[in-house]
Amino acid sequence: MTALRALSRLTSLPVDFLLYGCVGGFGAAVHFSLLVLLIDGMGLPFLPAHTAVTFAVMILNFILNNRFTFPDHRLHGRAFALGLFRFCLISSLGALINVAVAFVTIRLIPYWPLATLAGIAAGTVWNYRLSKRHTWKAH
Repeated sequence: MTALRALSRLTSLPVDFLLYGCVGGFGAAVHFSLLVLLIDGMGLPFLPAHTAVTFAVMILNFILNNRFTFPDHRLHGRAFALGLFRFCLISSLGALINVAVAFVTIRLIPYWPLATLAGIAAGTVWNYRLSKRHTWKAH
């Protein structure tokens, strides 16, 4: 945590954004791993595999962000379920942006890891700003 605080001071980025990025980085690693399994291991086409993985990782990211990124606003019980619903609703547009950017990118540059990374990057800031405010009510 001390390293994140130092990085926050150095970059002027909020600590919770950096934590959100760490969770997102972990989610991206899971995303890539699942895509390798689905595309290379099971032979699924890119777009359906990418779409399914995007939504699975969205749920994982909610759980991790609830625990680590916004601990002062952590959701429990019924609020957890409502928060997951809000997060998924908010992140759905980010996910659609993610999938659309990945789809366009793979058409331009037929290399799925690059398309996946482009898609993930496109939805991140949207998801952070809105989920922070509307899911965890952190301002």
